[in-house]
Amino acid sequence: MTKKEKAIQLIERIPEEKMDYILGVLEGAAIPMPEITVENITSFLDEGVETSDDADMDALCEALEKMARAELQAYAKGAK
Repeated sequence: MTKKEKAIQLIERIPEEKMDYILGVLEGAAIPMPEITVENITSFLDEGVETSDDADMDALCEALEKMARAELQAYAKGAK
């Protein structure tokens, strides 16, 4: 069984109320990340990030927002 097949089996067992967190993690993992090098970091610090496609940044922000909301929901449920 591949890791992907095992993940799919586990996802099928997760209750619906926990799926926001899982979706956030999956969406975050699916975003392609550039290789981090000294040149990339130096360029970022000197010039900032320039992207030709804002969709990647939008997807990243959306995934982070979903993860944050899921964390807040989990915290609120545990605090009660």
